[in-house]
Amino acid sequence: MWPGLAEPVAQLDGRPLGPGETAASRRGHPFLWTFIIAVLLLGAGAGFYVLRARPATEQALAAREIFHMPRDIDGFAVIALLRRLRASRQIALEETQQRELQCDLQRVEQSCFGAGTDTMSETDLRNIATKWLAFAS
Repeated sequence: MWPGLAEPVAQLDGRPLGPGETAASRRGHPFLWTFIIAVLLLGAGAGFYVLRARPATEQALAAREIFHMPRDIDGFAVIALLRRLRASRQIALEETQQRELQCDLQRVEQSCFGAGTDTMSETDLRNIATKWLAFAS
């Protein structure tokens, strides 16, 4: 402080202080910024929690919505369905079920596209698709 002055008479920005005003009173409310930051952090945390929790419920719905009986039942459609079921993370198959799915997939491939074999009927293909679609529901 300069000799002879009891308190500052101007801010660093050059504006003079008013009567009864101090430099500390111009700083604003320090708790206001703390409150704003706390609200923003709480909002971000709540948003993260909601967005993180939502995919679990959507996953359960998605399996039923994604996997359905093909409109046209043929070897291509059933093979595509079985491959999608096999690769899906939404359907938890045990190891024995995975092996059985692989066997059914190979059986459909061989009977529909193998040389010198009888092709599966539409009923047989529909039964295989229905069997594996039960895991998606």
